[in-house]
Amino acid sequence: MPEKTLSRKKVRSVFKMLALHPSHRLQKESLIDQLWADLEPEQGAAQLYNALYNLRKAFQPYGGVEVGLNRGEIVLSAEGGVRVDALDFEKNTLTALKSRAFEQLLGALNLWTGDFSPEDLYDDWSEPYRNRFGELRLQLLLVFADEALRAGQVERAQQAYSNVLEVFPASEGAHVGLMRLAVLLGNKEGLSRQYERYTAATFEELGEGPAPQVQALYQQLRAELEKSVVVVPQPTLTELPGRKMELQHLQGLFAEGARLISIVAMGGQGKTRLAQVFAEQCGIPHILIPAHQSSNVAALLDRLRLELQAGEEQVPVLDVLAARGQVLLVLDNTEQVEGLENWISQALGRAPGLRLLCTSRRPLNLPGEHLLELSGLRPEDAIRLFCELARKTDPDFVCTETDQNLIREISEQVGGSPLALELATGWVRLMTLPEILSEVRDNVAFLDQGPQKSLSQVLNSTWDRLTPFEQDSLKALSTFAGGFTVLQARNTFQIRPQVLLSLSQLGLVQKNGALLGLHPLIRQLALAHLEKNSPHLEVHARHHLDLLRRNHSILNGSERAAYSTALEHNRQIMPDVLLAMKYSLHHRPAGFSEACPAFTEACMFSFLMSEGVALLKEATNHPDPQVRSVSLLCLGEVHVWQGDLAAGLNCLKACDLQLLNPALQALWYRHHGLIAERQGQFEASLEDLRRGLEVAPTEDAIALLHLQMGDAYAAKSMFPEASEAYRKAGLLTITQNNPRFYATLIMRLGTLAGRTEQWGPAEERFLKAIAAFRELQDTGNLNRAVNNLSLVYLSTGRYSEAKEQIQSSLLRARLFHSPGTLTALLNNLGVACLAIGDLKTALESVQESLKICRDSGFTRRIPSCLLHLGDIHLAAREFELARMAFEEAHNLFQGWNPLGQLDNLCGAAWIATELQDFTTARTLLEEGRELVQRHPSRRVRFLATQAFLLSRSGQSFDAQKTLLEALQACRNPSDELSVGWLMPSMKVLPDDTLTRQLAARVAGSSRTHWLHHQWAQAHGVQAVQGDLLVWAKDASAALARALEGFTSE
Repeated sequence: MPEKTLSRKKVRSVFKMLALHPSHRLQKESLIDQLWADLEPEQGAAQLYNALYNLRKAFQPYGGVEVGLNRGEIVLSAEGGVRVDALDFEKNTLTALKSRAFEQLLGALNLWTGDFSPEDLYDDWSEPYRNRFGELRLQLLLVFADEALRAGQVERAQQAYSNVLEVFPASEGAHVGLMRLAVLLGNKEGLSRQYERYTAATFEELGEGPAPQVQALYQQLRAELEKSVVVVPQPTLTELPGRKMELQHLQGLFAEGARLISIVAMGGQGKTRLAQVFAEQCGIPHILIPAHQSSNVAALLDRLRLELQAGEEQVPVLDVLAARGQVLLVLDNTEQVEGLENWISQALGRAPGLRLLCTSRRPLNLPGEHLLELSGLRPEDAIRLFCELARKTDPDFVCTETDQNLIREISEQVGGSPLALELATGWVRLMTLPEILSEVRDNVAFLDQGPQKSLSQVLNSTWDRLTPFEQDSLKALSTFAGGFTVLQARNTFQIRPQVLLSLSQLGLVQKNGALLGLHPLIRQLALAHLEKNSPHLEVHARHHLDLLRRNHSILNGSERAAYSTALEHNRQIMPDVLLAMKYSLHHRPAGFSEACPAFTEACMFSFLMSEGVALLKEATNHPDPQVRSVSLLCLGEVHVWQGDLAAGLNCLKACDLQLLNPALQALWYRHHGLIAERQGQFEASLEDLRRGLEVAPTEDAIALLHLQMGDAYAAKSMFPEASEAYRKAGLLTITQNNPRFYATLIMRLGTLAGRTEQWGPAEERFLKAIAAFRELQDTGNLNRAVNNLSLVYLSTGRYSEAKEQIQSSLLRARLFHSPGTLTALLNNLGVACLAIGDLKTALESVQESLKICRDSGFTRRIPSCLLHLGDIHLAAREFELARMAFEEAHNLFQGWNPLGQLDNLCGAAWIATELQDFTTARTLLEEGRELVQRHPSRRVRFLATQAFLLSRSGQSFDAQKTLLEALQACRNPSDELSVGWLMPSMKVLPDDTLTRQLAARVAGSSRTHWLHHQWAQAHGVQAVQGDLLVWAKDASAALARALEGFTSE
């Protein structure tokens, strides 16, 4: 069963309580007391019945599962019985504890999936179960750990004891077990440390000192440990965590006959260690010479002579090497010996059996040289190395899945450097992994542990050996935030590709997908050497803001062919644009103001919204009033785009319009007008848009203002005026040539066609717009186009297609943080689900939409949410709830969305009739009479509601005349969706012939509403497929004849 099937928390709670009870039955009063104690008894009972209804509805498709009410008891029954994972765990645990068999204990532990029902953590009913299962698990862990310790499975025992202490830090059994474990490992410090932890935990948790028996046991264990001699095995040199692939690569080169191999990498990557391990495994005699300990070639040869034990200085070292036959000479850190390349060339020529393995920070660039460029450890190797080293520092270290993720992040911060990871493990004794990660992010120098273990020393040594030009290049490249390409490095800082190639051979520049980037440690080092007023920062900022403005011009201009390229380029450079904007805000305020509109647009397209908003907020406090006003305008634009109208309006009000140029003034008027429109202030909206057109200096600004004006007219159902505004926008060159503007116009024209019930053209235009926005990767407009297409499907009875379209866009809409589009999609999903009978999803969707509207200040959509909420309660026969929703919506429509207002009046009148409040029903229908004259698409629904009122209030003949009028009004395909509303009123007809005919055709139609299907099925007719409009024409003729006969009589 999908999780969403039982999405209401109280419904799930009822289900869980019934499933957990031994007989799967509970007293009704007991459930109400535990779940709805804050309500009056009658209200609690109503909530319980609603929950039972939802449960029955949820289980209906699966069969064999029933939830019933029997003599005051709620009963859950299932053909195959009811099985609960928590109870399975309890049963298996009790069996395992009784036998103490290791495999049974392990099997029971594997059944534990986490704390009992975390979503009910604060509900009183769940606490006894949580305590019961939790205490059983602790008992199981302790017994399992004891048995694991007896079986010699140290790691499992340690993990189990540690798991107990996570839940109950003062557990005597767990502390004692870990003390025994320390003795088993010969860890005297671990024993003392564990006893100290136990002492602190008992005092903190229980307010007591250590138990006497534990004190005595500790002294006994200490004495045992003093007597024993423990030999800790030392790792052999052939162990090389994380470099297995590199070692195999070296072995392959060696097997192929390579005589000169250079391991090249920056400091701290483990070059020396790899060379040592390979030398031990290569199978021929080897000599290791630390070249960095020799100041020149002569000194190195003296050191080599000693290693060769060639005492006579008259015999050249090369002759001695040649006489030795097969030998591997390992020269470590060769870059520190000047002129060594010439000697190596001579040695390879004079000694045929000589093979050389060099480690260096630079290639030797000699003929026949094979390079192994060593980069950072792979994530899985980094985690393995970290854990192995951490256990040497702290034997109690246990690596959980969460820890692995933290170690992976630490490794990313240090570029997988083995030295950095080794230094990081030195802190696990004192700090948690999150604390270590935080310190590493701030400054890797934190890892230094004195002159013998200093990452800074290694990095500074690397830096000092670079040429001034290489250092300057690295400082320039460090200003790139999100990586760079060869072209970007050249265009921004005139760094040639050959320089990048050289730096990459040193391991300082690395390839990451399609981009290049500095090694994380080198970038941090280069940034530390970058002066605050460095010209590199100025060049970086100017270059990237120039690119941003160029792309902005393309995205809002007429270069159709370049549009997609500019959009994608903006996404790529946005991390660097963000840095450039931050720099410009403090050092180039005029440049910041100039780029601000383009930056805001780019943020909306590249999903860097949170960082962009934070920077714009910071800029609103800038001392320059022009920077403040531009920032407020752009921040207001973001708020409006996100649907936070109140925040957007506050920003716009704080702007000084006199400090804005004409283009920004036009932008101000457009967004101020949009806020007015969404708040129902039609005239104020039009006035803002007209003023914007007066000052707009460019075609793109003019086009957007015309489109916005068309939207305002369309929302007011002033379709000719809306069409004219859209036409003016369409005549502009930019609208015809700019893909986004053109797709936006097509979508608006589709909306206009839908509002005038031209469903074919509307669907065609929305499909075109969807294809265009998908290609442009314009998520916001894509969501809007999908929502509009779903409206077409809803209006033509294609409910399942509408639901499918909406659900495919909901996740994208949630990620996009646009309340306007999201609430529209949720409302339409509610309508679609109601129409196909999924009342639960319908209710949840509309309730979520209503909450978003109220939280975001998007007041214009609230009455629509309430209308849909009322329709759902009407279908569920929750008449009082429906009445409240329709009444609140009635007070909020205020002339906006007249079709929605008319639907609300019909719904409210129907509910008033159901509640026998006939006077209110008549008043509501009288109010709707003028609206239905202007919107004939709702005429059938309106007349059906009137007939329902007349039939219920005893005016049978008038009801029959109104039914006739409704049948005669069924002319258009959309009327087929409303004809089902006539069924409840047809009881007033002399016989049920027409009623049964209508019921049969409604039952056989795939385009009629679920509620109408329910009414049709109640007549027990066999479904008939046929044209409802044709039937309506025939039925109206038959009813007219009957009424004429009745009048004559």
